[in-house]
Amino acid sequence: MTPERPVPTAPEDSCQASHDDWGGNTPSGNMNICATKFASVLAEHRINLANMSVIDLGCLFGGYVVALTQAGALCAGLDPDSHALQVAQSFARQNKCHRAFLSGDLNDPALWQRVGESQYDLVLLRDVIEHLPQPAHALANVCRC
Repeated sequence: MTPERPVPTAPEDSCQASHDDWGGNTPSGNMNICATKFASVLAEHRINLANMSVIDLGCLFGGYVVALTQAGALCAGLDPDSHALQVAQSFARQNKCHRAFLSGDLNDPALWQRVGESQYDLVLLRDVIEHLPQPAHALANVCRC
């Protein structure tokens, strides 16, 4: 059994942006800065991202998927917004980061058959819960991830 690690925290001034600060419908600006900062905070806490399997549930434009992939993780992104996923795929290609982006609803059991159960080392769920019609059901599904 490995000893527990402290939960990484970012400095107070990092990533406190609103959606308006994210550059509109692009994965640029503060959102990508936050994603890159998140990857560096994990590295500072000696969390080795190399070959770590990660899924970003609610990935929007894919900034965290790209940043964590560039840090060595094996990432996938999921979002219900098909337009956001098109932007995410384009952003990933521009950054030579060929990752899977899936469209789906966290409450849909068919999604979890496609995503798979118990295959991720790290599950990101940022700014998502408050948008879910059945958060308890969705979180039960996420826990199997």
